[in-house]
Amino acid sequence: MFRFACHSIIIWLCLAININAIAQDGCRLAVYAVTDMHLDETAATGTLAREQAIAAATRNAFNILVRRMLVPGQPAAEIFDGLNSADFVDFIHIDNENALPQRYIADIDICFDAARVRSVLMQNNFKWSELNTPQILFLPVWQDPSGVRAWTKNTLWLESWRQLDSYQDRLLQFTFLDPELSLERQLDPQGLMAADSRLLRQAALASNAAQIALLYAGLDYSRSDPQLRMRASLYDADGSPLTEVLEREVALNGQTSMPAAFDSFQQDVLAAIENSWRLANLYVAGAGDEIYVTVPVSSPERWYHIQALLSEMAVVSDVSAHSLSAQRGVLRLRLSGPVEALQLAVRPTGYRLDSDTNGYLLSVSAN
Repeated sequence: MFRFACHSIIIWLCLAININAIAQDGCRLAVYAVTDMHLDETAATGTLAREQAIAAATRNAFNILVRRMLVPGQPAAEIFDGLNSADFVDFIHIDNENALPQRYIADIDICFDAARVRSVLMQNNFKWSELNTPQILFLPVWQDPSGVRAWTKNTLWLESWRQLDSYQDRLLQFTFLDPELSLERQLDPQGLMAADSRLLRQAALASNAAQIALLYAGLDYSRSDPQLRMRASLYDADGSPLTEVLEREVALNGQTSMPAAFDSFQQDVLAAIENSWRLANLYVAGAGDEIYVTVPVSSPERWYHIQALLSEMAVVSDVSAHSLSAQRGVLRLRLSGPVEALQLAVRPTGYRLDSDTNGYLLSVSAN
């Protein structure tokens, strides 16, 4: 393997390379991309159908983008209704299309221009976030008089979560554990219900998740009317409690639809987790915090890879090389959010970011 030589010309060349030149094609910031949009439009001509389909998709994608980023309940948000969404498009990628004489069918991705969107947001003093949450493991557990279940199929509470689709209008990223024999044996439902930190840590590791949402629901027959109790709690990847997200109790008095109760609770949990994340990771306009990150250097490829990796993270607004030697390099990062968001963002990539005497150290995760 080629190693860095301690020669000033080599170091100068490394520092001078623009890492944008090695970034992959695609929307630079994932939050500004709305993907997998299916178009199917009919009109007097195929050309008109295509124009109408793309115009409608662009308006829809722009609305998705705004809902995804904005903190809810802000006045003057209706200003976006009067804007031409096409003015904010960076590019449109067509995955496939079928143009017929009076019909247009296609699947497209739309990438919006971050600078233009931010300009409107800042001019109107909006609060917003551009950070997707870290991967959160949704771990539902159901309890009734017959016992505690976490893996059983055809259990309404468990299936209502497992069938949950990712919503493009959310910053929330989540995953599930597929029921399989080895996991069922290792992750005892009783232990999960009790939030056993060892089991939660094992579940997070199996799913490569940075956090765990333990989603409990159970039936209580101790009252005249049975009670449905639901609770959502958030834990870190080590199984330590972070926060109680939501708790709700519903009387099963013959007028309660259990599927409707599950759905209402589910949507409120998703909204609560995401809005808490938005408020904790608001975009900081202008010059954000600046940190220095030391990275190990084993080859030019690794040096460029780490720079490209960091530059693609929404919380990082700028990456530049500060110094370079044969064994290590130091990068200067300008952040648009808290450094804790960056620490969470790097975990799924196989790295960890820890503070040290010179700033921060990026290293390969031991997990």
